[in-house]
Amino acid sequence: MTLLFAALLLASAPSSEPNADPFFEQGRVLEIEIAMDPHKWRELRTQTRYFGRIAAEGRRGGPFTSPYTWFPATVTVDGETHEQVGVRKKGFLGSLSTDKPGLKLRFDKFVKGQALGGVLERMTLNNSVQDHSHIAQCMTYHVFTRAGLPASRCNFARVVVNGQSLGLYVHVEQIEHNVIPRWFEDDDGNLYEGAYSDFTPRSRGLFEKETNSKENDWSDIDAAVAALASRDYRALAEVFDLDQFLKFWALEVLTGHEGGYAGSINDFHIYRERGGKFVFLPWGVDTTFDSVDQPWDDFENPQSVLAHGALANSLYHHPAWRAAYLATLRALLTDVWNEDHLLELADELAAAVQANIPPAERMKAAADTERVRQFIRDRRSQILGELAHGPPVWPDSGYAPLWIGRFLHPARVLESRHVTAPGNEELRHNIPDLQVEIDGRMHRADFLSHYERTGGLERWGYPTSEVMALDWGALTQFYQRGAVDFHNVGQGWILERRLAWDYIGGGTDGAEDQGTEPDLLNPHPGRVVGPWGHKVSNYAVDGTQTGFADFFDRLGGVEVFGYPKTDARMDRDLPGRVRDPATEPGFIRQYFQAAIFEYHPGDPEPVKLSLLGDTLRNLLMGMPSPFRAAAPLEKGQVLNPWASWEYDRFGLYSSR
Repeated sequence: MTLLFAALLLASAPSSEPNADPFFEQGRVLEIEIAMDPHKWRELRTQTRYFGRIAAEGRRGGPFTSPYTWFPATVTVDGETHEQVGVRKKGFLGSLSTDKPGLKLRFDKFVKGQALGGVLERMTLNNSVQDHSHIAQCMTYHVFTRAGLPASRCNFARVVVNGQSLGLYVHVEQIEHNVIPRWFEDDDGNLYEGAYSDFTPRSRGLFEKETNSKENDWSDIDAAVAALASRDYRALAEVFDLDQFLKFWALEVLTGHEGGYAGSINDFHIYRERGGKFVFLPWGVDTTFDSVDQPWDDFENPQSVLAHGALANSLYHHPAWRAAYLATLRALLTDVWNEDHLLELADELAAAVQANIPPAERMKAAADTERVRQFIRDRRSQILGELAHGPPVWPDSGYAPLWIGRFLHPARVLESRHVTAPGNEELRHNIPDLQVEIDGRMHRADFLSHYERTGGLERWGYPTSEVMALDWGALTQFYQRGAVDFHNVGQGWILERRLAWDYIGGGTDGAEDQGTEPDLLNPHPGRVVGPWGHKVSNYAVDGTQTGFADFFDRLGGVEVFGYPKTDARMDRDLPGRVRDPATEPGFIRQYFQAAIFEYHPGDPEPVKLSLLGDTLRNLLMGMPSPFRAAAPLEKGQVLNPWASWEYDRFGLYSSR
């Protein structure tokens, strides 16, 4: 491998050739405005990855497929405007958000050769929802670069979409088209992204090939897997630049990057120049500058080593390589980890954040920045104090546990109803009460009891899925008119209705709904419910008697439906989301956090609930087809809702 260390000097030298350096000036805050079809924007931000699909793809051994699609937009960066720019969502699990999605921009997606400033074709904008300080990412990349390893440059951007500010983002240099050419003489080699990927037969197929993908040549990955399996360290040294890896590994540990290769076999890149060896590059560093504590480990994590990755694990259990790793870690503490320098950089970056972050987020950012500062002050003593007692023990146990390992426990059926919709054999699913094991403790996930207690068929309609793993560590069941989640809300595991309309969003004529429509307030009798000033009333804004308040109270009120997001009013758009073939534009509707009321005059039961559950399911999974029908569950039956799902063209279905 030949790294262009001179690139660090050349980046600051004057040049007659235009380059992307100005867009990555440290501390610079870019102003980015995105204008796009509001319906397309809503579709973009609600696209998501979900736990069950990731688990199924992980077991199949192939790279994770992206659920995100590109949308055209007009993008202005610091006054420079380009049309037909590709915009898509980014994020895996912890960084997912519908309110502030991570974003990727491709100026050349729809217009060949289009580039910002004539030089920058792609931008990565991280939402920093896991790094409230907003500075940990730039700090981490700086430490890697300071140590002489290839890494992204980083600064900030204020992002506005369709006139609405999304707040402050972290702008990170894209690896394939920017970092690789800047650091390597040969930029035509093989680049792979690691997402729960490793050099083992089980996880080898999860690497995503980002260059030369049409060649479909994975021989270098296969050689790495074979060398590691052989435990022949001379063979390993032929495939990996082991000196570079030792430094990369030690820097992941030093910066507390528990979500990287050594800690989680996630969030990293590897690159091999033609005829060269693999080198590692950091990525996804938004959970750094914090003490390491992996939730799935059944042992207390040491602070001076992480060895979940197969390569790190193998080297750590070889005495000579373990000694080399620890020597590298100590050297980095001496040569790179300069507390005064890092604290000065933290102050500089934090000042830029405080000057540009929304006022409501300043206190949280400041508090989290103090976490970063304290980590800088404490890290040396944490590591050296631990090493004073000798190398810490790390299990030699087949490398990293599955990242879903803490949830791969059986559930026992306590009670269950097998429900079939009349005239639709595909809508045939179980609503169970389950006893589930999580982190060694037993919990009850009583979907059936909740269904019956909160209105049953009248409120929820028929179930359209089995209980399934949708989000990280959560269980979900979809019904025609809503969804129910079993998840950890901080105080413990609870089961509650999903605030589906909060998730989907939308107001009159498809506008973004911020919880208030000042021109459509109800002047008729009723009571204001919730924080947004909207009434639950038996009358609509235009005086039509709807009976919405009686229906709301009879089926459980706020506990079942959430707070109203609008008053009852004519809704002539139906924002392209509610799938009910019996519904025509012009109905009176009232939007609640977890439901949509509709008034159907002339019907024996004029108050209806829109098929919000179907809408949510289709948005999350992009699948208008129903889940495959399931066989009845028996009382006492043991199943695994986190691991018993597979994919076909219909989407997820039970493999029982």
